[in-house]
Amino acid sequence: MGSTAFLRFLRGTGCTGCDGIVSNFDVNSLNSSFVSNNLATRDLDFRYFGESDNAFSFSCVGIDDVAIALNNIKSKSIGIDGIPVDFIKHIFPYISNMILDLINTILTSSLYPTLWKKARGVPIPKAHIVNGPEDLRPISILPVLSKMTFTSSSMIISFLLMILSVM
Repeated sequence: MGSTAFLRFLRGTGCTGCDGIVSNFDVNSLNSSFVSNNLATRDLDFRYFGESDNAFSFSCVGIDDVAIALNNIKSKSIGIDGIPVDFIKHIFPYISNMILDLINTILTSSLYPTLWKKARGVPIPKAHIVNGPEDLRPISILPVLSKMTFTSSSMIISFLLMILSVM
């Protein structure tokens, strides 16, 4: 692929369509609206996790797990790191071992990159007509590599299902 075609490919991977919505409202009013609509969550008794014989720990994943996780990402939205999923998919054959090492280091060391903990908040209309912030709902766009790390490790889901079945 030539440089012109590659740049055209990169331009085609961007997130568009939400700029007009955001510019109509003050960012602080959007934040206030989103925070006020927060759903109540059930309190968990975390003492259970410390007393359990079923301690959780990560183990390494394989290249197939990472490739499946990447292929399962359908969103074209770009996270706070600015890296489009199509770009990662395009270069994955060349950097797959580096991504695998990175993900396994994260899983075994329990050290998660700070940037990957941040998300880009995007307001999405609840209805066709948007009159105010109350007509919008927030979604969080995570970095691609963050999504890959979480979804390539089904260990988390298996462990949580086991814990929830005991509670």
